[in-house]
Amino acid sequence: MYKCKTKSEAIEYYENWKKSIPKDLKEFRDIAKTIDRLKVEVFNYFDGRVTNAIVEGLNNLIREYDRIGRGYDFEILRAKALFCLNHKVEKPKYATNTFSHMMYDSFNFSNDLPKDYGVPIKEYIKALNAGLFD
Repeated sequence: MYKCKTKSEAIEYYENWKKSIPKDLKEFRDIAKTIDRLKVEVFNYFDGRVTNAIVEGLNNLIREYDRIGRGYDFEILRAKALFCLNHKVEKPKYATNTFSHMMYDSFNFSNDLPKDYGVPIKEYIKALNAGLFD
């Protein structure tokens, strides 16, 4: 399904796959139920081909430290991770004359937004090993 080129093609592929699941394959029917429940989120992938896998992985890493630690609070650990570690944000670069930049870019501001790459996983691990979350 994720090899499909468009959202509508992916939805059609998924619906055909779901219809083809034999009745005795409960595990696959459970997967289809989950996809149906999260259909908007799953198929939004095709709008920009970006997932939140890195964020989920980092949240799992934080939860693991929360689980093995004593007195930790997940939200505090998460806030420390988000605001304390080499958070990479790429800001747009403008020509020296910003007004002419806007004029000749046909007022397309979509490229003018900062790109937030979050915190690299190696920075989380380094901070965890250094006791930053204690």
